[in-house]
Amino acid sequence: MKKQFRFSWIWLCLFLILFVSITACGHTQTKGNYIPPILPSDLARELPQAPGNSDSNLTNTGLLAGQGDWDYFYINPSPYYTNVPTGMSGGLYKVRKDGTQSTKLLSMDKINGRTPMAVNLNVLDEWIYYTVTYMDFELSPHTEGIYKMKTDGTGQTKLCNDDAAQIAVTGEWIYYFLSDGFYRIRTDGTGKTNIFAETGSDRFHLVNDQLYRLIDIDDQTLALSRKKADGTKEDQIPLTSQIGTVVIDNEHIYGLEVSDISEPISFYKMNMDGSGKVLLADTSSRYLTSFYVQEGNLYYVDTAPDSSINKITKNGMIQQVHTVKNGFIQILGIVDQQIYFVSSTKDSGDMKGNCILYRINTDGTNPQKIE
Repeated sequence: MKKQFRFSWIWLCLFLILFVSITACGHTQTKGNYIPPILPSDLARELPQAPGNSDSNLTNTGLLAGQGDWDYFYINPSPYYTNVPTGMSGGLYKVRKDGTQSTKLLSMDKINGRTPMAVNLNVLDEWIYYTVTYMDFELSPHTEGIYKMKTDGTGQTKLCNDDAAQIAVTGEWIYYFLSDGFYRIRTDGTGKTNIFAETGSDRFHLVNDQLYRLIDIDDQTLALSRKKADGTKEDQIPLTSQIGTVVIDNEHIYGLEVSDISEPISFYKMNMDGSGKVLLADTSSRYLTSFYVQEGNLYYVDTAPDSSINKITKNGMIQQVHTVKNGFIQILGIVDQQIYFVSSTKDSGDMKGNCILYRINTDGTNPQKIE
């Protein structure tokens, strides 16, 4: 009798749980233009999901992203950047992980004399998310909107007209800054919400549920603002004014530091709360503006005496991954253990010769031409 009584109570509890769940779902449905308030618990559940790209790639304009058996990349036809690789034209492409079946998904045609760029690539499930951005040097950068397209090149959809300089996609939400604050919008283009108000830089780093952003303290000091993505629990990580670029992975913050324009550039790393800052390496380069991080190793392009992809290992050793004699290199990004880059020969200071898209293992082995 006791067993039967206990068994009945178990089923009653399960029924009550199911009833409460169904009732709760009915009360949280969106009606009309109503947008449910964003609670810290909402973001805590959503943000730990896999992001659409690494912070390293997104910090460098998001020209490359990968998912499953495919990698996706953007080739810029603008003459202010590298030339278009032989056999390709400007636009958005995908290629299999083994380097085969390079396929053009989207052509980018000039509008009013300006060339739009499909950048800030994020890939989740069957969708590619990106911004259409104009970055010609004659005019200030401007984003025409946030778009998505299926990974087979169909279903291009404009989600909003927002001038978002950078986006980060996780779960069913797209996050970005506008001039008046931090926003998110659903991946179907609905539910746009201002999470919190804040002015300043529109560049940011969203790592798990932490939002990092460079801010000015005074003329001599920068800081890395760190807060929850819902705007709560803010603190600041002091930095020197010489920190130029920051990249964040799941374990460390990495910074490129320039003490003087005539001095070589140094790389540092620190813990996620700003403690434990250590010098990784001093370089011989004076003109670095960007770098990438993959599994704790740093990668950057040095231009003297020849253009080369250099690697700074976890213990601070500098190694050459790939070198081009009398030429230029532009890294598109790093996915898994593959570096994608464009190599151009140099003629009288201009990139006029052969221009080839390669990928190479991060240890420098197996360079492969992508056509």
